[in-house]
Amino acid sequence: MTKKISGKIIITAFFIFIYLFSSNAEKISGVSTVELNTPVTPEIKETQQELAFDSLSGYLTFWINEFFDNCLHPKNPVSKYFLDRFIASCKQNVKGKSYVEGRKLITEFTVPSAVLDSIIAAHNAFFDSKALHFWNQASAAQRSNNDIAVFDAAIKSLFYSMAHIGSPITIPGVPPDRKLTKSAQAILQTIINRLDISFTNPIITGKPPNPPQSDISLTVKIDTIPLPNFSLIAFRPDGKEVMRVKTNSEGIASLSNMKIPFVAHGAFLYIQPNLASVIDPALFFKAKFFGLKLTENNDQTLIFNIIKPVYSLEYKATSVNQMEIPPVFSDINTMHKFLTDSCFLQRAGGGIKPDIAFNIQCQVSNYTHDEREQNQIKVEAKIIINELKPKGSKVEKIVVLNDKYYEIGPKAPVGLFFWESSKSLRRLIKEMLDKL
Repeated sequence: MTKKISGKIIITAFFIFIYLFSSNAEKISGVSTVELNTPVTPEIKETQQELAFDSLSGYLTFWINEFFDNCLHPKNPVSKYFLDRFIASCKQNVKGKSYVEGRKLITEFTVPSAVLDSIIAAHNAFFDSKALHFWNQASAAQRSNNDIAVFDAAIKSLFYSMAHIGSPITIPGVPPDRKLTKSAQAILQTIINRLDISFTNPIITGKPPNPPQSDISLTVKIDTIPLPNFSLIAFRPDGKEVMRVKTNSEGIASLSNMKIPFVAHGAFLYIQPNLASVIDPALFFKAKFFGLKLTENNDQTLIFNIIKPVYSLEYKATSVNQMEIPPVFSDINTMHKFLTDSCFLQRAGGGIKPDIAFNIQCQVSNYTHDEREQNQIKVEAKIIINELKPKGSKVEKIVVLNDKYYEIGPKAPVGLFFWESSKSLRRLIKEMLDKL
């Protein structure tokens, strides 16, 4: 991992991993090295520490999964949640040192094996106790035939059991070594197989970013029994969340407060149970990451019937140093094409009043820094997106879209710079539209 701070300074981070035995680390260290011809600045020190922590995190991830059978694999968001907790505990217990070798300043953060052992022991003790506590609750609820209480406690038991580092947790007093995670999954899958989510209308008609023209309600049941206070989540095909909603006492939830997103006509809206909400309302993990499988009765898909919003646009890209700006960034028609093709809007015209107004002002600056022997090119933008209706929402941002240094000479990749700037601008506009 290498990061360029300026033409004279290079920071490099690398991993050190020393084995005591075939499966035990004597220590795990993250190291960053600075080679420089100038004095060390606070910025360089801060960057160096960040890189050392990054390398430490990388090897902790490798080590925990190499020797504990992928128990906290970062590709599973549930596992990563606990992996991050484990790494945070390690970072709070590192031994750090900085030293000089020649022209190199080196920072090293180390977690010794004894500290690793104690962190793992504390980690497991804390989460195992939670997992077993909720397993006992789920078992008691199961004996009482209380599906709602079983679901709530079993999800929590499963979640905390997935934090375990090492051999899977077993259920005490239940031979022959029944695994807690597998047992909780089996109970939950049985309930999920009986779970049904139905809707009044599969078509969501409306104009972004407004609510649907007609309310759509969802009903959640286990068998024929309505499920109250049950969390659902709706998201787009790109995975971006659209809304979260809970059922009422009759097991019914409404999409009336949903803001229709800026998506293409015919785009899908996926609606699924938000299993993790019983643990923390802020969490969401797809069922598959719990080792569970939704059915066609509770993994629902609705379709957007989009009425395109009409927009107006003021756009200007100017240079303060008489620098030539290529059309990919300067041409207003390029921006019109993006708004119609990628943001699914309709250009104002023919006497149709706009629903949304865009005001985008970009400024390009180009400076020569003789002491660095470099040219600096920077693009700043002020963007205002405004709903043109009473009490309409407004989003405004002033940002640096792109800022690069190049060696002085005629071969600066100006075309690439403005292509990157255009991508940054478009990404920012989409993010702002989602906030309307």
